[in-house]
Amino acid sequence: MTTANFKTRVANYIGRSLTSFVDPTGGFDNLLAAINDTRRDAQQMYDWQGLRSVGFIQTNGSLGCPWAAPTKTTGGYGPYYDYALSQPMALKKIDSVWNYTLDTNNMPLRTNRIDFGSEQQFKHILPTNSGYPFSQVWPQNPPYYYNTIPTSRMFAYIIGPTFYMNTATFTGQNLTSNQFMIVGLTKLPDLLGNETSDFFLDNYQTWCLLQTLQNLNNYVKEDQRIQIGAKMLMDAWSTATFMDAQQAAMGEWTDLD
Repeated sequence: MTTANFKTRVANYIGRSLTSFVDPTGGFDNLLAAINDTRRDAQQMYDWQGLRSVGFIQTNGSLGCPWAAPTKTTGGYGPYYDYALSQPMALKKIDSVWNYTLDTNNMPLRTNRIDFGSEQQFKHILPTNSGYPFSQVWPQNPPYYYNTIPTSRMFAYIIGPTFYMNTATFTGQNLTSNQFMIVGLTKLPDLLGNETSDFFLDNYQTWCLLQTLQNLNNYVKEDQRIQIGAKMLMDAWSTATFMDAQQAAMGEWTDLD
């Protein structure tokens, strides 16, 4: 369902015109704001399987970098990922991190899984300081440095929205060219009003309608507010989350973890 169609549906439900929700002086669209509040509510309250996605990072050591989704292009040998056209993606959470390689069609192939958690969580495994390994000086002159950490276990972690990789030596991998495939949940940007489709509006219209009407009460005068039954809203929410859980149970995402 398009954003415009959904706005019309909400307005018709309460017998109002679309123009009545727009501030005549500043042009602020109160109805669109209420719809976006509904989407934010949905993402904050539940981890939607339908928003699970794959992103890619190429990083050297513990340098922070954004999670990005490359543009998928169809060429002479089939579809491939164009990393020169990667677009940053906002994250709600990360489920897993993997190394990956590219096949002959430039399609990513997941290889070994990387431990993922907080930096503090891995202190007992690898004694690091902000992701950097300790080193000592050989007694020779001139001095030569060597890594004293007796492990090859790699791990990833995040600080805020930034992804990091520890810099320990990892057997069989070159840290200057490590490529990471991340499986997680994306955050959807706010609707602008001209979208042709939307995840929540396409799949969970009943709950979106009721929750939008509830949120719209924050933008209209008291005598224009509409009361939404708590049970009706709760039932619609339960149906939406049940359908999303069923989507995961059917195995749609079993190839990601």
